[in-house]
Amino acid sequence: MKKIYWAIQSLDNAGGTEAVSVNLMNLLCPYYDITLVSNFEFEGKGIHKLDPRIKVECLGLPIEVSRFDQNAGKYGIRHPLKMLKLVHRALWSFYFGVRKNRRRMASLMEEDALYIGSALDSYMFAPRGRKVLFHYHFDGDKFFSFVEKWGRGHSRKPDGWVFLAKSIRDLVLSKKKSLQGKAFYVHNPIKFPLSDKMEYHDNAILFVGRFTAQKDPLLALGVAKELKDRNFPFTLDMYGDGHLEGEMRKFVEENRLDNVRLITGTPTTPEIYQAHDLFLFTSQYEGFGIVKGEANVNNLPVVSSRWKGPIDEVFADPRDGVVISSRDPKDYADAIMKILETKEKALQSKADVHEAAKRLDDEAIVASWRSILDPYFEASKSE
Repeated sequence: MKKIYWAIQSLDNAGGTEAVSVNLMNLLCPYYDITLVSNFEFEGKGIHKLDPRIKVECLGLPIEVSRFDQNAGKYGIRHPLKMLKLVHRALWSFYFGVRKNRRRMASLMEEDALYIGSALDSYMFAPRGRKVLFHYHFDGDKFFSFVEKWGRGHSRKPDGWVFLAKSIRDLVLSKKKSLQGKAFYVHNPIKFPLSDKMEYHDNAILFVGRFTAQKDPLLALGVAKELKDRNFPFTLDMYGDGHLEGEMRKFVEENRLDNVRLITGTPTTPEIYQAHDLFLFTSQYEGFGIVKGEANVNNLPVVSSRWKGPIDEVFADPRDGVVISSRDPKDYADAIMKILETKEKALQSKADVHEAAKRLDDEAIVASWRSILDPYFEASKSE
């Protein structure tokens, strides 16, 4: 069977990159012999459910640098020694340790195996002498950012790129003509099946995302305050973790948002989505916004910011929800109150989302991935 070594940051990471990658491995393991490579240390079996056919290897990098941006934001100038230690460990892991980890990966892999990297650090550890694909999880603008260019400058060139959306691929190709024939796109799979449950839960709103600037959970709390000031009955459950949590709890306490709950972690079962009536999405930027799809297959309309990225592809069907072009909490509150104006309207919105979500089909995603992967194996045989 054709062998794939698929590298992610860590099985303990709850981010979208890890969730999407694990879901893809589970979908593709009937067709390929897959080994998941965790770049960072993890305890136990991790938080993601793996198909038992998938093997696991770990490069053993220190876990505290797996979310460098998040930890750096937490330490800042208030903890200079911790910050210095974090920078030192990150440089040692990613700069001085690159050759060692490339050799480690090459020793793990058979000559005709394929390496797939799903994060910037996994790009850096891609071995030479093997076929390599990079799965890119952000938008086209970020692809050309300084950090991304710096990381790719310390990585080997891949044999191909897989982007999350056509618009991302097309933007990259417009600036990098050399990737013609080497750049593909496949939309994200959704880890939950389409649900038939469409119960009303008294205007229960859900937020899922890291408590960091990218996801802008403070905007979500501003929306909650606006709804409270208008005496609109609702509850808001916010799932996530990150360095903004302290500031968020302070905001909740100062504004007496008693109907807002901050819950550490990420939803691992569809029942959490199904216990709500609407999903609030306030990100500054996204690659594809997987939680939006998770909300839709569980029949939740989404009120979303117009984040940087392929949002018009993500919201291809107007029944999915509403996109807000401003970052004014009042505009979000207007949209939420319109959708949840009555119980009947809330249930009708769920029914509309259910019909639209039928297009999120795993079989089409598997077929697209196989059409990309198999030619690389054939090329390895001929070389």
